[in-house]
Amino acid sequence: MRILIVDDEPANVSILGNLLENDYTVMVAMNGKIFDHLSGVSSQKGESK
Repeated sequence: MRILIVDDEPANVSILGNLLENDYTVMVAMNGKIFDHLSGVSSQKGESK
């Protein structure tokens, strides 16, 4: 199972990643644009995939 952590605070990402990495495949997005790319979701209105 995969977990996507989205947060712009490196300390939060590190703590959550360390807690979850033994049980999940952890992916990280440090901002919304990276999240959009990883999730396949577009944040622009009227645009769909």
